[in-house]
Amino acid sequence: MREASDTDHRLSPAEVKMELENMSAADRFRVERLAQYAFAGVSGTTHEDLLQEAYMKLLSGERIWRRGFNAVPAIASVLDSMASNYRKRETNGPMKAGTIVAPSETMEETDLLVCNVQPVETVTPEDAAYDAQQLKKLEALLADDEDATLVAWEWAMGRRGKEAIDALGMNENQYEAARKRLLRKIETMEDERRNG
Repeated sequence: MREASDTDHRLSPAEVKMELENMSAADRFRVERLAQYAFAGVSGTTHEDLLQEAYMKLLSGERIWRRGFNAVPAIASVLDSMASNYRKRETNGPMKAGTIVAPSETMEETDLLVCNVQPVETVTPEDAAYDAQQLKKLEALLADDEDATLVAWEWAMGRRGKEAIDALGMNENQYEAARKRLLRKIETMEDERRNG
């Protein structure tokens, strides 16, 4: 019996290209809306540019498209991760986003002093490991339910109810059914945590 290789769980670049080309118009609309919401407030770039960057990362293999995931949740995962990274860079960067910088010729010597500010990280390695473990469990539970996965991503981005329904292009019945399935899966995880 052969051991599973590292590439058995991910799509090849050719498979990713085929999945992207075969996306329906509705899926393209959903991904566009997810990109708009994920990158709302990110300065210096547009959600269209970032969506294209997400596609390139998937095609190049820099980001993994796991087998069994449909296009929208696979792309949503990449978008969410990229948005998080952009926001961290803006928060922890050398300057606050939106800061107006004066040209150097108008600055005086006293203005050139730089304060060395270190960002404060409040998440411990243990917290990060636990969160990653819980995310993997939830992804596994949702692997066969695209709509519930999409609702989970909307919740992770802080959108619920009508706002999430509009972003996903679902009707209220679809959203409510997916929401209930998601809550059942989360309750399963909570029961395991309490009893484990």
